[in-house]
Amino acid sequence: RLTPPEFQAFKVGERFEELWKAEVAQFGDQASFVLVMMRLWTHKRIAWFQFLLFLHVVIGNLYQVFLIQHSLDYFFWLQKHVRENGQLPDMTAPILTSIVAFSFQPLFFAVLCSFEASLSIKFDQCTAGVATVLFQKTQRLPSASLGSDVKQIDDLKPGEQPMVSKKPNAMMVVNNDLIANFHGLVFTFAMSMNATVTVALLLILMAIKLRVATLFCL
Repeated sequence: RLTPPEFQAFKVGERFEELWKAEVAQFGDQASFVLVMMRLWTHKRIAWFQFLLFLHVVIGNLYQVFLIQHSLDYFFWLQKHVRENGQLPDMTAPILTSIVAFSFQPLFFAVLCSFEASLSIKFDQCTAGVATVLFQKTQRLPSASLGSDVKQIDDLKPGEQPMVSKKPNAMMVVNNDLIANFHGLVFTFAMSMNATVTVALLLILMAIKLRVATLFCL
């Protein structure tokens, strides 16, 4: 079992209905589906997921930059040492250090990905529970009847084209307009924020190293 029982669809559905009733009681017609979903996912899990992405995207990129920079600095120092002394220094410690430094990031990313996957599964199960509840409620509406005005293929006369239903598909509305948009909004916002922070930090580091020459690199 990947997740606790409280993430089962019917449990999530019950929790969503409680949160939605509270939202409607407080705001009436101004009730927000996004706010209810955020409470369902919990702000703590969302913040934790944002922090994991920050480590993955921002710290991961900065680590690569510093790793490459220090590697080049060491190679320049090594060339200078060979020119001055005519031989290589003891390479045991540098080789072991490089193995540890270059192995750390993929191992660290593997741990981060496991936590991110665990949270993503919880988010997806919460989303699936909400989708199930919403679709059950749409079955009471006329718009939930699918394809009632479409002729069957066997009933078509020769040369007659099948009619396209003009009635809305309730499940597609739930999945695309509500669930997918909210799901995509959270993840897109997280990646956009982390990417922006990464670019800003890298530009600052470039400016520190290159000074005025940074303007010609943009």
